[in-house]
Amino acid sequence: GLLLLTVFSAGYTQSGSSPAAFWVALLTVPISIVVGVMIWIGSVRVLHNESFDWDCFTEDIVRTFFTTIGTYILSGLATMIGLFLLFAPGVIAYTALYIAIPLVVIEGTDVIESLKTSWSRTKGSRFAIVGLAIVLWAITSVVLAPFQIGAVLLGSFTNPMVYGIAVFIASYVGVYTQILTTAASVAVYEDLSSGDE
Repeated sequence: GLLLLTVFSAGYTQSGSSPAAFWVALLTVPISIVVGVMIWIGSVRVLHNESFDWDCFTEDIVRTFFTTIGTYILSGLATMIGLFLLFAPGVIAYTALYIAIPLVVIEGTDVIESLKTSWSRTKGSRFAIVGLAIVLWAITSVVLAPFQIGAVLLGSFTNPMVYGIAVFIASYVGVYTQILTTAASVAVYEDLSSGDE
């Protein structure tokens, strides 16, 4: 279902052929957000050796879901503002808030507490986190670039349906790069948390 929705959305958006294009494309936005956040939460739980099954959806999953989104938005805003101002503050914010999401999912912290705790625990490790982030950025860029470029080229020279399939494939590969970066944040979380014990 998600495959078809993505394909038709990209196709309609690319062609602009009907009023349905807007609504189909708009519908993919909340679906993408929900799927992306659930993959994020599930990845953190599994990588932390916790279960992620249907029982999880009765264990305060709604609170975790919205807290994850809130934490992501605030940490992202702090990083973007810092990068816009002087660049270095953005790098500091990114590394200082690197384990905020694992804190939400694993320890059940709220938005503010997760940001404050991440800021505190990452002290002394931020240069290492910068190095890790650079390596991950290089890996994900090399993996994703061919698919993203291919989607753009197909969108320019082929029919909308083929473009939609290309977009879906690029998005599918992107899920695995998201899991990779999530695994890195969980590993950093566990390393820093074990040091506090």
